[in-house]
Amino acid sequence: MKTFLFQGRKAQAMIYGGDIHFFMRHFQPFRRYYISNAKLETVQPRYSTYSNEYCWVIDNSTVVQEVHESEP
Repeated sequence: MKTFLFQGRKAQAMIYGGDIHFFMRHFQPFRRYYISNAKLETVQPRYSTYSNEYCWVIDNSTVVQEVHESEP
């Protein structure tokens, strides 16, 4: 098992099919999240938004928790 930390970097994630409806209310722009149990796959060029070689695939087995940060 490998752990990846993308602190300060953009990451690309894909959600397919019925999982889109499931996660529709989970993600908000400009928020940060802890994501575990996502699959790491090679990016299909037609779906790529960044110059990343890999992306996370989020499905119904993925655990998503918002990072609650204190404001300065």
